Amino acid sequence: MMRRIIFVGIHNKPGLEPLASSTRSGKLVDRIISDLPNYVHIKSNFYGFDYFPAQDFVDNHFHFDGWKKRIGYLPDDVVVCLGSMVQRLFADRSIRFIGIRHPSFIWSKIDQDKYVIEAILKIRR
Repeated sequence: MMRRIIFVGIHNKPGLEPLASSTRSGKLVDRIISDLPNYVHIKSNFYGFDYFPAQDFVDNHFHFDGWKKRIGYLPDDVVVCLGSMVQRLFADRSIRFIGIRHPSFIWSKIDQDKYVIEAILKIRR
């Protein structure tokens, strides 16, 4: 069985799947995925709703077990947390993860190219 890479954002865009290829974030994740062909890739968001959660909601409604169940998390999975908010959600858990900047903050073509290369190198380590 091939190892899985699970990309984790925070929430869905209205009417779209997690990290949809039509979004700027999804396009950058797709570029990362295209350079990692020997894995099964899963795009997910920690929360399954389509709005950005308020910080007090995040602090009081931690749905880690719900995410694990929804994704079917396996101990051998490579989890890539997109952005500091998601990284904080995973920080005190028994899951190893790779933290990278959230792709929605990467604007210029040069920075996008650097971002993809840096992310691939981190994941391959």
